[in-house]
Amino acid sequence: MFGNPADRASPNRNAILSAKRRAFRYCMFANTYGGTTSSGVAELPGNDFMVTLGGFDPPGGTANEQAATFMHEMGHTLGLYHGGHQIEWSNDRRYNYKPNYRSIMNYSWQLADTRPGWALDYSRSALPSLNEAQLDEIAGIGGALNTVVLVGPVPAREAFEIGGVDWSRNGTIDTTLIAADANHLYPSDPASDGDVLEGSEDWSHLLYNFRSSPNYASGSSPESTIDQVEMTAELDDFIDSLYTGGCAADFNADTTLDFFDYLDFVDVFAASASNADFNADTVVDFFDYLDFVAAFAAGC
Repeated sequence: MFGNPADRASPNRNAILSAKRRAFRYCMFANTYGGTTSSGVAELPGNDFMVTLGGFDPPGGTANEQAATFMHEMGHTLGLYHGGHQIEWSNDRRYNYKPNYRSIMNYSWQLADTRPGWALDYSRSALPSLNEAQLDEIAGIGGALNTVVLVGPVPAREAFEIGGVDWSRNGTIDTTLIAADANHLYPSDPASDGDVLEGSEDWSHLLYNFRSSPNYASGSSPESTIDQVEMTAELDDFIDSLYTGGCAADFNADTTLDFFDYLDFVDVFAASASNADFNADTVVDFFDYLDFVAAFAAGC
C-alpha cells in the first residue's frame, strides 16, 4: 500500500506498510475513468475507491459534491449498497432510489445538498418498510416534516415523507392497498415491481474489517465485488430536474392545492391517524391542525 514518504523511506518500511495495509482505506481523486462521467467507483467491500467528478459542472464538483461522493464511495468499501444493507445482484439498480431510505448511499440523496433533509451522513434510523404489492396511501412513507422524496413508478413524482402518498396517482388518498413500483424512477432502469423495500439504518451495518474480502488481495479486484453502476453527471441532472421543492399542504399529492387536500387532512386528523402528525412531533393534536391550515393558506 502507499503509506506516506516517511513510511516509504523508513528502514522499517515493510512492517509499517504491512500494518497500514491491514487497516487503511485509500482513495484516489481523479478526473474521469472509463470514458464516462461516473462520479466514482469502489470495492464492495474493500479498501480502495475513487472519486471522479471531472465530468460534472463545475468540473471536479462542488465542495459538497466532493464530500458526498467521497462518503458514498467509502460507504461501499464499508459494505453499504445503494439500498443500505439490501441488495439484489441480479438487478443491482432495483434499490437505487428507495423512498424510505435517507442516506448518502441513495442516489436520490447523494448529491441533494441544496434540498431540505439532506445530510452528509449515512442513515441513522430505519423508516418503515414499503411492500410494493400492498402500499398504504394513508400511511405514506413516514419520516421528517417538509422533506420531499422522489417516488415511482415512472414518470417519477415528488412526495412528502410525512403525509399521504398517492401511489395510484388517481388524485386522492385511497383507503385500499395499492400496488406500485415505488423504487423505479429512472426510465432506462429495469422495472422491479413487487419488492419489499426495507428501511435501513446504516451505521450498525458498517464492515470495518475488510481483510476477509477478496479485494484485500494484491492486484485487480474481482468484477463481482466492484460497484459497476454509479452516479453520472447525466443522471444527476435528471434527478435534479424532478425536484420542484414540493408543497406540504398538497396533502393528497396530486400536484394541485385545492379543497380536496383540506378535506383529506381533516379526515385523517379526525381519525387521529399517524399521518395527521403534520409537525412531526409524534403527537396528533390541534397544533398539527393549525400548522396545516397555515401551510394551506400560504399556498404552494
